Amino acid sequence: MALGHHKWPWKITKRQVANNLHLLAGGVTFTMLPINLIYHHQPVVMGFLGVASGCVMFSQQFHAWAHGTKSKLPPIVVALQDAGVLLSPSHHVGHHTPPYKNYCIVSGVWDRFLDKHMVYEALEMAVFHKFGLRPRSWSEPDNDCMVEAEASPP
Repeated sequence: MALGHHKWPWKITKRQVANNLHLLAGGVTFTMLPINLIYHHQPVVMGFLGVASGCVMFSQQFHAWAHGTKSKLPPIVVALQDAGVLLSPSHHVGHHTPPYKNYCIVSGVWDRFLDKHMVYEALEMAVFHKFGLRPRSWSEPDNDCMVEAEASPP
C-alpha cells in the first residue's frame, strides 16, 4: 500500500473509509483491550489513550483528506485543516516532494520539530545500517501528483 501510495497518492481518496481504517482499528482494539483492563479506573490515563488511539485509528482517513480537494471535503474537515488541527494538503505536499519532509499524517503539528532535529533521517540511517534497507526517499523520483486535481469549470 505505501509504495503504491507514493506512486499514485490520490488513490487513497478513492477508497471507502472502512477500507482506510480497518487494519488500524483492529490493532487499536487488540492493544486497548488489555490496557483497559489494567487502567480502567484511571480516567486521565484512559482519556489520553482514547485520544491517542483515535488519532492512530483515524490517521489514514485524515491522511486521505490531505490528498482530497477542498470542494469534495466536508466543510468541517476543511475548517479543521485550515486551523491546523488536521493535516492540510498544503502542509502534506512536503511529504511527496523532495526533500521528502512532513511525515506526520494526523495534523503535522510535530513535523517542524521532527524535521529540525532530523529524527526521520536518523531513523532511516539506523534502519539502513542495521538491515541494509535504503529508504525510498533516497532514490524515489519527484512525485508531482499530490492531490486529485479540481475539475475545471465548464
